[in-house]
Amino acid sequence: MKQFLFIRRASEGYTIPVSSFSHAEYTSDTTITLYFEGSKTGKNSTVAVVLTVTSGKATDVINSISSQVANSSATVFKYDDINDTFFTKNVTGISSITVTTPTDSVAGTNITSVGETGGAKFLREDGDGTCSFQTVPTGTPTSITVADESSDTTCFPLFATAATGDLAPKTGSNLAFNSSTGDLTVGGVVNGKIIAEVGFNFSDDVNTSKVYMPIVNAQNEQAGPANSATSRVAPCNLKILSFNMRLPGSTPWNPASDVTMTIGVEKLAIGTSHFSSGNWSSVETEALVVAADQDFNQLHFTFDNAAISVGELYSMTIQLDVDPGASTNWFCSAVIEYDWSTRYTGSSAIHT
Repeated sequence: MKQFLFIRRASEGYTIPVSSFSHAEYTSDTTITLYFEGSKTGKNSTVAVVLTVTSGKATDVINSISSQVANSSATVFKYDDINDTFFTKNVTGISSITVTTPTDSVAGTNITSVGETGGAKFLREDGDGTCSFQTVPTGTPTSITVADESSDTTCFPLFATAATGDLAPKTGSNLAFNSSTGDLTVGGVVNGKIIAEVGFNFSDDVNTSKVYMPIVNAQNEQAGPANSATSRVAPCNLKILSFNMRLPGSTPWNPASDVTMTIGVEKLAIGTSHFSSGNWSSVETEALVVAADQDFNQLHFTFDNAAISVGELYSMTIQLDVDPGASTNWFCSAVIEYDWSTRYTGSSAIHT
């Protein structure tokens, strides 16, 4: 059997059958690479031997080796870099000898199934000793498997950089969630809607005339809306969601019949005089019929869409169709939804 013998140094020598020679490649003006196909530890392998050659002679050396493999009667083609003895003319040394063995695993490689419809498939191990072809997923996943977690103290909510599409999940160090306590930590301003309560407590004799309740807890209601106690500038778009009132007892609350109580929301546009009550417009009213025996009970008025725009003045009114009695303390509050994403921002300016 004909053999190639490569001796690069005392501790590195290879004997390779000539029959395993695959091909030779021009690598540079001073190097060529010989490729051999064989086996190592029972697996297919490739041996690459890089020979240094006289400058400009790379092609001549490739031709010579190819001819020797085909025609030489020698049994050993010896390339000895220790003693500078080389079977082929113009070879000057051995630069490297590399043995490559393929890995056993092909995990992650998609396999196109034969005889099945549905496009590209991959072979999945199902966990029970069997395998099945699965369609390669495309597009944005419609669902992911999640588990309840209530112990980690530092978690980072995931978000994306657009509303739709195939997007990478992102996190931000300035947005953290403590799943143990339920605390959400935000490093910036939350621009969104919040719900808050505003008090309207006052003391007076409410009767059949429409009056404006004091938003800032003044002592008395007012006959008109243009009053520092009864009007407030909307800092952003807002909605009056509901109004709550506690009825007084039987001494001041002693109507001769059922009372229809009407709570209203009014507003005044920017650039409109607040000195004229005619400039104010009604946004919404809600009414309840209250019997004389409802001492100390709670009244709840729900508004459908009592919306106020940023910069507008707003007030709340109360009017009864029957005089219920004498002067008393009225305990009231409104639940308001504020949309802080609509607040005035940027430089100081005049808004018209």
